[in-house]
Amino acid sequence: MKKSYLSGAAFLAMGILIAKIIGALYRIPLTNILGAEGMGIYQLIYPIYAVLLAVSSGSLPVAVSVLVGAKTASGDKEGARATLRAAWRVLLWVGLGVSVALALLSGVIGNLQGNPLTRSGYCAVAPAIFFVAGIAVLRGWFQGLGDMKPTAASQIVENAARLVFGLAFAVMLKDRGIAAQAAGALAGVSVSEALTLVVLIFRFRRSGERLSGRRGGDAGKGVLRDLSKTALPVMIGGIVFPLTQMIDSFLVVNLLAPSVGVAAATAQYGLFTGPVNSLVNLPVVIGLSLGVAVVPGLSGEMQRHNLEGIRAKCRSALKIALIVGVPSAIAYLILADKALSLLYPVLSVAERRTAAVLLRVGAVSVVLMSASQIFASILQGLSRPVAALKNAAFGGGFKLIAGLILLPTVGIVGVAAATLVGFALTLLLDWYDVRLLIGKTGGNFLQNAGVIVLCGVIMGAVIGAINLIPRDWALFVAMAAGSAVYLGTMLISGVLDRDELASLPLGEKLLAWRDRSRR
Repeated sequence: MKKSYLSGAAFLAMGILIAKIIGALYRIPLTNILGAEGMGIYQLIYPIYAVLLAVSSGSLPVAVSVLVGAKTASGDKEGARATLRAAWRVLLWVGLGVSVALALLSGVIGNLQGNPLTRSGYCAVAPAIFFVAGIAVLRGWFQGLGDMKPTAASQIVENAARLVFGLAFAVMLKDRGIAAQAAGALAGVSVSEALTLVVLIFRFRRSGERLSGRRGGDAGKGVLRDLSKTALPVMIGGIVFPLTQMIDSFLVVNLLAPSVGVAAATAQYGLFTGPVNSLVNLPVVIGLSLGVAVVPGLSGEMQRHNLEGIRAKCRSALKIALIVGVPSAIAYLILADKALSLLYPVLSVAERRTAAVLLRVGAVSVVLMSASQIFASILQGLSRPVAALKNAAFGGGFKLIAGLILLPTVGIVGVAAATLVGFALTLLLDWYDVRLLIGKTGGNFLQNAGVIVLCGVIMGAVIGAINLIPRDWALFVAMAAGSAVYLGTMLISGVLDRDELASLPLGEKLLAWRDRSRR
């Protein structure tokens, strides 16, 4: 069971990693096409879009996967199908309503944010919410069955289509001004979501299942009650961080504009939420993918009352998240200036300096965000979504307070620092609740953490030495050499056990190499 879970998690992690790499590659040329101010317009829209997604469909993959996983584990396949059909009917109507509302209120929202140039962008991205509602239901179905391949494949399709259509539309509209280019990029989001939904429907029908079926009368109402009971706390918990970002989109430009002007304030906001956050979120997605994969597995273990299985999955998920998060944070701390200069030549020297400071602050957030994603998903999988909600609310509220204090004094860097503090508080609260649920014996989550950090420090020393060479190619050499050193020290140290290592991509070859090195 452990190997099966890790194989599914590794496949999902690899698929989402590929998707996020595509997404990061998309942000690089998009930033160079739109510039800092154009990315600011684009990023003013995205938090509102993210909140509406969380309200309309964000909790459904988790809720559907929890219910489908529990019903499948108990042998109730028809109950799992009823869950799917009820969610499909409700969410499509909700998604349609939210899409229409966003388009109608686009002008009002833009004025409140302090930049009315966002109006056309809101109209362009509004249809995406309808399509994502259907995507969320189907992903939840496959994840509940323990099949992570459709989710991983669909996310690759989603991000690849966004890259192709978003960049194409932005380039086509280059003579129409920054607002039109940003709207074109956002129209690419809507097209990508439509294609992703088509791909998932095709995969679903190929499995022999159908979305049509009897409503089921009282049984259907029972399914909706179960979905609401499971989804509402998860939705509220999932909305906390996007909600804080949405509030930032209203505060940052309005608070910075009196001192630096609307254009400069929008540009600074674009630097933080665009180039910087896309790099920070790249390693964090591994933690997110492991969290998504662990939820239905934990539900099944709870059905079987297998406490030791729950503990083992929790430890493995967090361990792998740290293995990815620690070296990423160290690399960002060392390579921030050179990486930003190479990736974003369109930025001015002053903008790159600001972005480098923001990236170094965000580097520390990588580990905190990766771990907090895992703990929040564990609490949801253990049927404690209210605890995850409470902790996320505390962390989000503290982030907002810290941001209001720091923003007027240290500018946009204060928003990055407040985000770090908010995730730190959320992580501590989640960690405490999980230990209460599974016991201190199973809650030794920091086991091997010291070894992971030591391997990261050794890697950092290699990267730092090579980075002293004042050439652009030194960045690539540093990354390659640092990755090799880190991988080698991790394998030799034995942080991952045989099952964990064998379940990773190329795991069998890595396991064989480790065995040979120890002879």
